[in-house]
Amino acid sequence: EIGHPDLLARRLRAAQAAAERGADISRAMLASAQHEANPRGEALQLDDIIAALWPVLVNALPKRMHLRREPSGRPLRAVVDPDGLRGALIALLGNAADAHSGRGVVTIRSFEEPARPGQGAGMVAIEGVDDGPGMAAEVRERAFDPFFTTRSPYRVGLGLTGVHSFAVRHSGSADIRSAPGQGTCVTIRLPLARSQQTPGVAPRD
Repeated sequence: EIGHPDLLARRLRAAQAAAERGADISRAMLASAQHEANPRGEALQLDDIIAALWPVLVNALPKRMHLRREPSGRPLRAVVDPDGLRGALIALLGNAADAHSGRGVVTIRSFEEPARPGQGAGMVAIEGVDDGPGMAAEVRERAFDPFFTTRSPYRVGLGLTGVHSFAVRHSGSADIRSAPGQGTCVTIRLPLARSQQTPGVAPRD
């Protein structure tokens, strides 16, 4: 019934994005129920994974929003499941999109956090920073809770739960910095795989 090719393409992209979002929610629910730790994977360069996922991440945001990337520019590696990282980042972007009523900017950045005493090789940090309205303290404290949402009752409330679950499964952590009127920063930390680090070239936007 759709005769215009551009409209058809937009509808198909929206349907695909919705199906992928549903799959990510299902995986988050399953992982949360199983409390799976240390999933199988190999040491991969985080900047390379994010660069490969970039077209998918851009399409996960509404057209009114802009997605920026700030790669570390260094071959930072972590043992990670790329599909799990994809789901976590899409969930993070979905949360940012829900918070914006108008145009907005989300920045994905990656960098190394030096090791603390007794911590080992340090951590790779992946941050999602938005310029939205921010969260009140009581909302921020519950943001990782399963099924907690301040949005429509039709929302599942598993987006940031999936982000936290992904980090914990990879022996890492996640936290939120946010305040009303100051936007939100969600940080995922993963153990740095220094022993498998090899020279690489930083991806270009």
